[in-house]
Amino acid sequence: MHIAEVLSQSQDSGGACTSAQVIENVEKTVAQLEQLLPMVSPQNTQKLRDYAMRLAACRALLPEEQKLQIWRLSYRLWNACVDLANSMPVGQQFDEEHAKLRHLASDLLLVAGNIQGIPSAQLKTATFFHRTAVIWHKIRKFELAASCFEKATELISKDEGSFCESEEERKFTFELLLARAKTAWELTQGTLTCTLLGRAKGFLFEAADRYLELAEQYLRYGKSLLAKSEEGGAKQTDFLKFLNQAFEICSEALFKSSCKPEERVLLQNLKLKTLRYLAAAHLQAENFESVLKCVTVLAEESDHPTTPFLALKAYIGLGMREAAERELNALLLHNAAPLDICISAVEIFIHSGSGALETARSAFFRLLARFPSSKELPLRVLDKLLRNASAADQSCKAKVSLALQIACDEKVVTLITDDSSAETRHCVHALLWNSGSEFFREKLYATSIKLFEGSMLYLVQDAENSVCRAKSLRVLCLCHLGLSQYDRANEYITEAEKLEPTIICVFLKFKICLQLKDESAAIKQLDRMIRCTDFEAEYLTLASHEAIACKSIGVATSALSKLLTVYSSSKQLSVSSKEVIVLRNILLLHLDDPSALPEVVKYIKHAKKRMSELGVEQFFGTGMTAEKEINWFAGSSWNSGLKASKANNFDVAAELFACASDFFGALEASVENLRMLSKSLILSVASLLTSQQKDNNGHLTEAVALLDKARKVQVSIASKKEKTDDGLQMYLAVLEFEIRGRMGEHKIQLQILKQCRDMKACKAEFLLKMGLQSSTECCKCESGCEKMEVAGAAFNACLNMALSSPFPDYKMVSLAIRKLVGIMDAKCEEEECLGVYRQAHQIIIGMKSGEYPTEEAKWLVSTAWNRSGIHVRFNRLGEAEKWMRMGLDLVKHVPMMHHRYSPSMLDTLTKLVTPNSSLIS
Repeated sequence: MHIAEVLSQSQDSGGACTSAQVIENVEKTVAQLEQLLPMVSPQNTQKLRDYAMRLAACRALLPEEQKLQIWRLSYRLWNACVDLANSMPVGQQFDEEHAKLRHLASDLLLVAGNIQGIPSAQLKTATFFHRTAVIWHKIRKFELAASCFEKATELISKDEGSFCESEEERKFTFELLLARAKTAWELTQGTLTCTLLGRAKGFLFEAADRYLELAEQYLRYGKSLLAKSEEGGAKQTDFLKFLNQAFEICSEALFKSSCKPEERVLLQNLKLKTLRYLAAAHLQAENFESVLKCVTVLAEESDHPTTPFLALKAYIGLGMREAAERELNALLLHNAAPLDICISAVEIFIHSGSGALETARSAFFRLLARFPSSKELPLRVLDKLLRNASAADQSCKAKVSLALQIACDEKVVTLITDDSSAETRHCVHALLWNSGSEFFREKLYATSIKLFEGSMLYLVQDAENSVCRAKSLRVLCLCHLGLSQYDRANEYITEAEKLEPTIICVFLKFKICLQLKDESAAIKQLDRMIRCTDFEAEYLTLASHEAIACKSIGVATSALSKLLTVYSSSKQLSVSSKEVIVLRNILLLHLDDPSALPEVVKYIKHAKKRMSELGVEQFFGTGMTAEKEINWFAGSSWNSGLKASKANNFDVAAELFACASDFFGALEASVENLRMLSKSLILSVASLLTSQQKDNNGHLTEAVALLDKARKVQVSIASKKEKTDDGLQMYLAVLEFEIRGRMGEHKIQLQILKQCRDMKACKAEFLLKMGLQSSTECCKCESGCEKMEVAGAAFNACLNMALSSPFPDYKMVSLAIRKLVGIMDAKCEEEECLGVYRQAHQIIIGMKSGEYPTEEAKWLVSTAWNRSGIHVRFNRLGEAEKWMRMGLDLVKHVPMMHHRYSPSMLDTLTKLVTPNSSLIS
């Protein structure tokens, strides 16, 4: 807390010290400080602050003698601070304690006030606060500095009429205003800064040094705002206001003041400097006409190298390229023009567009001749040309062309590749390389080739850079691949492999082989990849993708097969999931190709085998991902099995359906999955029974085992209180009936027939099928009689079930009767055969014409009548009469035959019976 903040506080009540005691304590403390110098104790500073506050509180009551005493103590304290400053090492900054002591000395002097006999007391006090504020400003305590400056200003402003009469007072006021303006500027108090500088103009009094100092301050602030405006942090009017003020002050000083020659030179130089900054400010604001006005004045009064540079920028802004080129020429001819400005001029022409690139090229080579050892020149120009070069921008092609001319120039290469230019060389290489990469990404390979080749000029041919050279050669290989220049690509990758033999080189050779459609060579490169020391499995994955993109399915399969071998031989648990993915990808390559069915079976069986070896969780993983994978393999096996069945390839279909059942069995035992499992097992059995090796004992045993599994699955479905498919149960029975028949287990077949008749889903069609299957194999084995017994039982069951229907299928009935007749014939059972005919007659009686198949009815009539002929031949007339009468009974129900054959048939029977009635009886 400073004195100004406690002036209103009253003295402490009770045991407060008198002013004399306080002054005595101040004197003791100052004496201690003088003894301890150059050490400064914060405790002493605090004591003095307290004493100063007490004295300020009773200032109005202080007698003249005590005020004088305080005045002297203030000067003693100030002199102690001066001694402290003199004892500081050169270059050391003031510390905060030092500034506090000076501030206290100023406060004590303020307490003392005006004293009789001391001239200019207010000026001296203001001087103390001014110098203290300067110290606070130096240690960047701007708020404290501003407070001191305000007190100093108040002191000199109390009596404006009498103050500032002397030159000393006017000079002090001028310096105070400038110093206070500096602090206000640091506190970003722009309005106050302008006000203080404006007030300072009233204290110039044709003093050249003051004009110079004030103009410099205006210029300094104008430059600062101009720099901020380039970053978007200041308004145009702000920096122009300061710069214009600086210019006006310089002009006024040169016009009014009678200054010394050396001062006039300084003012003139400052004026021209300000004018150059004004031109730059107008450039920033794009006021190009104003720039040219400034340049005209500058050209008349000086020969500074920035003058043509500023004019050049203005003419470019106005689109006057020829005038800009003249100014560029003037700049290049200027002996004092620094390299930095010349390079900036070249950069401006580069930036202005492709039309000015030829001028930029010419200027560059002129500068190269003038500054032959400058590495900055080519580096900056190349950076300007290539830094933001976008392959999508058509105008950038000209810039790249110029950059390549510069980068490939022999003098530039020699300059930058010497031993002392390692950093510059790396920068140029990076610029060319990065630009080449940009064009490569846009697939502009011809341009990127030039840039990459240019970048290689800046790679030293030593062991250290061999890796970089190999990298460049590999990229060039890729570029030529993109241009379908396969021979050139092969040359580059061969050279790269000599420098750095890696798997990347082998992979690129693999790509070349694919493009050349040389599949055998591509597969050899796959083998080379595996033998590389830096081999990683991902390269085989990439190889498969490349092969698929080139429609080389054989190569893709080979790559994935080798990858599968790598994963299968790995002992890492995390690899199994990758193995699944590889298998899936191999299958995807073959699923749509009908000719690749053997490959599909091979890899599906491999997946099934690995699942059995590793376990479902370890092979497929867990969670939703594993479930999706298993479903995919199950579905693929199922669909492939259906395709094989349609192609009548039942051996393969049986294997695929069996694999599908294993995959469905690995899924959660939901009703849907169990049903698919059951269907897969049944279709596998059906395919085994239809295959070329259908009578193979191993196949039949396998079929029985699969049927047992299917029945267990049906039990599991039923246990979940889900309605089972009765038709499926019947189909299982039909399949088992066929299997048992092939195995010669006819008793079991009869049991199955009996079970089938009791099933709800049993239909005559199933029984007919079972009968037909048994009858076709009656002659294929020694147990033909047993086969016929089974077939007869099946046909009889079929006949009974068909006739029990409200709407019998008489085609089926007629077929069953015909088959039964054949079986009885085969068994040589005459009476049983006649019984079948009688049963057929009973069926036909009462039927509408055509309801029983006409051809079958004709067959019954004709075969019954023809059977009598055999008996007549062997004189078995009684047997013959039975068949004739059966034929006559049947022909009555066949209208088409009745009218035509019935009379003759009756006549034949009469002739047979009448003469031989005694014999027949």
